[in-house]
Parts: sequence; C-alpha cells; structure tokens
Amino acid sequence: MKHVLVFLIATWAAVAAAQPATTVSTDNKPVVIAPPKCTITTTDVEGVADNFGGGIDLTSLSPALTAFLNANPPRSQYDQPGCDVHFGESFHLCTCETCGARLEIIVRKCGTPSTAQNNDGFVVGVAPFGAGQRVVDGLVWAPGDPATKTLIIPLPFAKLNQVLCGNHTDWLDVYFQDDTIVDSMKLIVQHP
Repeated sequence: MKHVLVFLIATWAAVAAAQPATTVSTDNKPVVIAPPKCTITTTDVEGVADNFGGGIDLTSLSPALTAFLNANPPRSQYDQPGCDVHFGESFHLCTCETCGARLEIIVRKCGTPSTAQNNDGFVVGVAPFGAGQRVVDGLVWAPGDPATKTLIIPLPFAKLNQVLCGNHTDWLDVYFQDDTIVDSMKLIVQHP
C-alpha cells in the first residue's frame, strides 16, 4: 500500500508540474501563472517564400482539414492565382503543450477590385473550427492595406494548449477564405 501511495503522489506531482498553474486571487478570479521556462523553439516553414513566383507549392493537410476543405470546394495551393478558392494548411506538432507560438504568413489579394478581399477571414485551430476549436480568427485585410503583406499572428499559450490538448490532437490547422492567395507560412513554436 505504501508503494502505491508513493506512486500516486509522484504521478500527481508530475502531472501538476506539466500544467500551467491556476490559482484564485482574493477577488475570486482565476489567475493563470506563466508556463515553465521554454527551452526549445521549433520552426516549420510551409510553401516557399518566393514572392509568389517559382510555381505552385503544395499544401499538407490534416485529415480534419482535408474533410473541411472537401466540403467547401474549390481549394488552392501556395502561389496559386485566382479568386473564389479556399486555402488551408496544417502543421504537425510534436506535442499539444506549448509555451506559445507565432504564425508569419505572406498573403496577396487575388485580383481587382480590391474590395473583394475586404471580407476575407482566417482561422487558426482545429478543423472544422467549431466551439472550442479556435485559437484565433480575424479579418485578413484592412482598408488601405497593400496588395501584398505579411500577417504576424500570435498564438497565446493558454488558448493554444486548450484547443490542441482539449481536442486530443497534435495538428494545428490554418484556413483562409476565398479571395486571398498565400505565398508561404512560418510557424514558430516554443516548448517547455
């Protein structure tokens, strides 16, 4: 019995150490304490950052994003010109727990008139991007944006871990609506 109790205490301590600590403040609001110091940074680049030249680069999709895009055809690849085509990419992570991440995505408006892209959105998370499956989403283009730009999208560790671990997946999916052409993506992830 003593060995079982020691095992349970050691197991509980290991699980507790792996999770970001949450405490309750004096006003009964949860306070999330920062994750442990990150010692590993990984970078994954998809597509070739060639300013939309050099031919079409293929995407790699998770099974969930493949099903999502197949239900919303047609879809495009990196550097593929044309409007009214959806774009998706998936990143395979080594673990669902991170200390945060950042996406850098080079995009271009699909054509003229430039107002066609003004309603284009993006979403980062786990396809099909329902409740509890979104890390971040937003509009791609703001009024006055140039025809080509680089989006910098921070992915906060608490929300990223909640979506990935909560959905029991190590795939991070990225989706763009249909009037935006994507040149390349870079995902920089910090791990404890």
